Amino acid sequence: MSTVAEEEKDKQEKEMEEQDMPQQEEQAEAAQEEMPGEPSAGNEEKVAKGDKKKKKDKKQDALKEKVEELEDRVKRLMALMMAGSIIASVFNTLGSVFGLVPFIIVAII
Repeated sequence: MSTVAEEEKDKQEKEMEEQDMPQQEEQAEAAQEEMPGEPSAGNEEKVAKGDKKKKKDKKQDALKEKVEELEDRVKRLMALMMAGSIIASVFNTLGSVFGLVPFIIVAII
């Protein structure tokens, strides 16, 4: 339950960051238009930091996707193991209660 809430929170944060990014880019472009002849050093640093942040976000997104994929795989394996144990339990019960004949008939079906 808590992982679902954390994922929802992360998604909301990402959406807010994505909405903020275009505004920051527009502000950077506006600052460059004010001084067309001289590129400011502070502006270049902001752009460089923005690029680093975008790369970092992409890496984090890729890692989160990989984690989600692995979690899904584990859940499927756990469900398969549980189903196998239930089937084994049913066969053991049938074999011990009714004898060998119904056990063989059910196993064939």
